[in-house]
Amino acid sequence: MHTHLRGRTRLLLRTLLLIVVGGMLSPAALAQRSINEADRVITHGNVHPLARAEFDRGSADLNLPMENMILQLSPRASAKADLDTLLADLQNPKSPNFHHFLTPQEFGLRFGPTDQDVADAANWLKSHGFRIEQIGNGKLWINFSGNVQQVEQAFQTNIRQFEVDGQIHYANATDPSIPRAFASLVQGVVSLHDFPLKHDANLRQLPPNFNLANGSNALAPGDFATIYNLTPLYNAGIDGTGQTIAIVGRTDIVLGDVQFFRSNFLLPAKDPVFIHNLNPPGDLHGTEEGEADLDVEWSGAVAKNATIDFVISKSTHTSDGADLSAQFIVDNNLAPVMSMSFSLCEASLGATRNSFFNNLWAQAAAQGITALVSTGDSGAAGCDADTALTGTVQAVSGISSTPNNVAVGGTEFNDGAGGFWAAANNPDGSSALGPIPEIVWNESGTIPVTGKDLFATGGGVSTLYAKPIYQAGPGVPADGFRDVPDVALNSAAHTPYLIIQGHTANVTGLVGASGTSAAAPSFAGIMALVVQKTGAPQGNANSVLYSMAATQFAGGTAVFNDITSGNNSVPKVTGFAAAPGYDQATGWGSVNAANLVNTWNNNSPDFALAASPKSQSVVQGNSVTYSAVITALNNYTGTISFSVAGLPAGATLTPPPPAVTNFGSSTITILTNNGATTPVGIYPLTITATDGVLVHTAAVTLSVTAPADFTMSATPASQTVTAGVNAGYQINVGSVGGFNGLVSLSVSIASTSQPPPVGAINPTASINPTSLNGSGLAALTVTTGSNTTADTYLVTITGTAANGTLVHTTTVTLVVNAQGTGDFSISPANTFTVKRGQTGSLPVTITGQAGFSGTVSFSVSGLPSPLTGTFSPATVTGSGTSSLTVTVGNQQKQGTFSIVITGTSGSATHSTTVTFTIN
Repeated sequence: MHTHLRGRTRLLLRTLLLIVVGGMLSPAALAQRSINEADRVITHGNVHPLARAEFDRGSADLNLPMENMILQLSPRASAKADLDTLLADLQNPKSPNFHHFLTPQEFGLRFGPTDQDVADAANWLKSHGFRIEQIGNGKLWINFSGNVQQVEQAFQTNIRQFEVDGQIHYANATDPSIPRAFASLVQGVVSLHDFPLKHDANLRQLPPNFNLANGSNALAPGDFATIYNLTPLYNAGIDGTGQTIAIVGRTDIVLGDVQFFRSNFLLPAKDPVFIHNLNPPGDLHGTEEGEADLDVEWSGAVAKNATIDFVISKSTHTSDGADLSAQFIVDNNLAPVMSMSFSLCEASLGATRNSFFNNLWAQAAAQGITALVSTGDSGAAGCDADTALTGTVQAVSGISSTPNNVAVGGTEFNDGAGGFWAAANNPDGSSALGPIPEIVWNESGTIPVTGKDLFATGGGVSTLYAKPIYQAGPGVPADGFRDVPDVALNSAAHTPYLIIQGHTANVTGLVGASGTSAAAPSFAGIMALVVQKTGAPQGNANSVLYSMAATQFAGGTAVFNDITSGNNSVPKVTGFAAAPGYDQATGWGSVNAANLVNTWNNNSPDFALAASPKSQSVVQGNSVTYSAVITALNNYTGTISFSVAGLPAGATLTPPPPAVTNFGSSTITILTNNGATTPVGIYPLTITATDGVLVHTAAVTLSVTAPADFTMSATPASQTVTAGVNAGYQINVGSVGGFNGLVSLSVSIASTSQPPPVGAINPTASINPTSLNGSGLAALTVTTGSNTTADTYLVTITGTAANGTLVHTTTVTLVVNAQGTGDFSISPANTFTVKRGQTGSLPVTITGQAGFSGTVSFSVSGLPSPLTGTFSPATVTGSGTSSLTVTVGNQQKQGTFSIVITGTSGSATHSTTVTFTIN
């Protein structure tokens, strides 16, 4: 009766409020979506199982704050299939999307609701008086705050008080509802209660000498490194350097505890980074603090040089701090590896909260984050507390059972035979002598730790998620559903992990911690080593883990320590037994960390490309071949085609390189054309091999050279003499393409007059020497007599080599004037050498002939920039000598050059070529 009257009173108050504010539920901001508050749909499956009538202690205060609630939004309607495809492609080496991870913003743009949809949902919340705290970058949630009255009005549910185990909790007594207009957009509120997630850690105080009197031992970081073979990685520098691990937390911890933990066990000094999300919760002490110490200290103990980002969120009356911290890590893409050591079974989480973690871990995987989640400590009875006397039903934690996280279960060291531990500790606290055989962790019923009757590794079959495509291999059940765990590490109180909690000057603070809470952050440390070794985030690591397991059981590298003994049955609930291969108690088992890290991702089908030779030359017009060899890796099959990038102009792949199926070689033939269409040069080429998905390249070098040949030139190009005066030219033969053959030189002279004058007498010519080997200089002398006909003559020099197959010519001009005006000759030395930083002079002699009395001026060409020459005197009359002076700077480039000195007097011009050297 009380409840009924209170409900009517609330309805009346709500109606009055609407009247007062003038229709609050229909603001202009909601014009985009027609909302009928009376037409509603119930979000079923969202009442916590402990919100029961026998625990009901009455209504909650209407003004009780309800802070940081999470409104879970649905991915856009077309997104699910696209997201599933992307998540598969991100882990498929044959996909072009392999490891092309998204940012949170990219995830939101691609898969989240539209901006208008998000705005509609936010405006609806505002219309009910809620304060918007944050909208996710991935667009799949809105965090908002208000009070009990606003929650009851907006979601038409009752918030009541429930007393469980002597503690008052606040929770919705009925399933919430939302306007039908939001049915496709809003999945519901993640939680409207403060029943906490279970943290999966058991703690007990230990004496400073933790080699206990009964012969059992505790696990120091050095022990873990020895047992799980991390030492070779550390020795190779794979120790987490440059990596970050994000830890989900909901309490503050004491920095000094972490610092003493690291110094006490001889770990490098490396403080964690404390990140407060929203309001800090303070130090909650007890097992809450111990859980956080365990996660922070041991993730950093395994990846001992990694940065540990500890994200701390305060739990509210509606949202668990662990939910808010996990949300923060993913929304901010905080680290490539994260660990969460909290659990709750799928049934207890509720429909919306299961959807929250499923979407959150999918977004994490899309962003490249590997989420490690503990499977819980209640054995096969995942819905029951580990302190319960008996279990009820088989169940698994919904936080660890999604397809996109790595579920970490527990093992127990089977060291009863002895010989695995030293009698005394090493300086770092370790005493393990080597690997220790393991069984399924199950300490239920034996009560090794007071009050933990269901103390065993979580594991079993999901009731929500279909079996992921990666979950295959020896031992994987054909049950059609997601099985957990995927991997396992020591979790037993039999050998607890050493942590420091409550250290002071007088108290060591040494505590033994156990449970899958220890396994998850420890495996996160191992994953950080994988990320360091591979140099890239890995996202959902299960694709590789299951592939490596299949390879191992086919005779490949032993990555996993297969657990074949034990089960996770607890009182009243039959669990799952260990067996060769995969099992639902320990997954693939624990790991040999060095083998895991060093062979990571080496088991996917792929191929390798090798090209040879690495460099070779081809003469223009010829072809050259390279060999492209394909090696199949991990049972690769496919047809591979080839292409070449960087080919010079005019070069072609002729014939096209043949494709290779699975493995073999292909011949890459490059044909070059003659002439300038394939320029001489050195070309870096990239040979690409692809099957349409996988792509590999190899670099080679191609040098295109000109054919062996020679060049011909002569200087000066033209001279003018008076009949009876001789003219001198210099012939230059150059080598091309390494030519070193014998070039025979000849000369012919022809008049340019058409027709030549009757009875004309041409000049004569001689060459010294008449042949050159490969390259060199020769002197051409053209002799005229007093009776040589005045005319313009073409003097053609011909070079012949290779038995007449190589012939080149060059032509100069000689102008012969009639006698009567006289002429002159010019005769400098053949060589002129000047050192850098000095000035040199070259005599230039003018000899008058046939009564020549003209004035000769001088010029020089061919000097390397920026040099210039001066003549002193500038002119000579009749006969005489001038000096060419050249000053060479200290920075002038060394070399040998051909310069031409020209004397000009009226129409008479004579030139001579001089070899000019700078040294």
